[in-house]
Amino acid sequence: MGFLMDEDGIDSLIYEHFHDYEYNPYKNLEYMVYLKESDFGTAIRDSGRYTWKFGCISDVDLFEVDFENGEFRLASRVLKGYKLKDVKNELKSKVFDRGHEARTIQISCDDFMQASRVKGLFRNCDLELVGCQFDLDENVKSIDKLFMNMDIKTFDDSITIRGGNVGVSDAFQGTRGIETVIFKDCELYNFRGLLQDSEVKTLMFENCSLSDVFKKSSGKLDALKVLSSKLRRLEFVGCSDELLTYFKKLVNSSSNFKNLKLIVKD
Repeated sequence: MGFLMDEDGIDSLIYEHFHDYEYNPYKNLEYMVYLKESDFGTAIRDSGRYTWKFGCISDVDLFEVDFENGEFRLASRVLKGYKLKDVKNELKSKVFDRGHEARTIQISCDDFMQASRVKGLFRNCDLELVGCQFDLDENVKSIDKLFMNMDIKTFDDSITIRGGNVGVSDAFQGTRGIETVIFKDCELYNFRGLLQDSEVKTLMFENCSLSDVFKKSSGKLDALKVLSSKLRRLEFVGCSDELLTYFKKLVNSSSNFKNLKLIVKD
């Protein structure tokens, strides 16, 4: 069921199931809330809009849709393990999974970091990021699988991760659309799957080092289990010798990176 919202809250029941899909039941609506996930999925799927802004998690236990501004919020019951790719409409068609004519999700970097605490929320989705630098605070201990298996659009096809003492395993595994990944002012560990099977061509570290956590738990990894076979440029600017040595050994251990350009700057 969908409900029109006004200043006094839920005003009237106005959603019905329409079989004539040439008629758009949402075109004159502004703001609706839904109790059922399938009704929410139907509203998004049948709206005629293909890019939706993600407005984070709602303060109430309802799915909210702002048709006028193309924005949605998820019900507050959405917690650990929830994945947008699994949202279906009433006809059991997936709404956000990129393998099913998915709707693109537009989100700011700040909202993305807040929402990503719901592990795997955007997995297998098409994302359009507003801004491309993610500033990590001391509460973020890991960005494992953060962008895993996503199609991502940014202004210049790049993403910057800044700050933090973080594990980065599978952070960009299978990521498409991003050609440049930059780590800036980071202490890093757990590199397994970092760029594996991604489209990333340039990996840059600026003022970065290995975390003490890495030194305590480091293990030998196959280069292709860390880096993308499409990687063509690996650059270090003002980084620790330990970080540089680790990646040099990694690249030299494989014959798959003969065309890789390695650049070191003070």
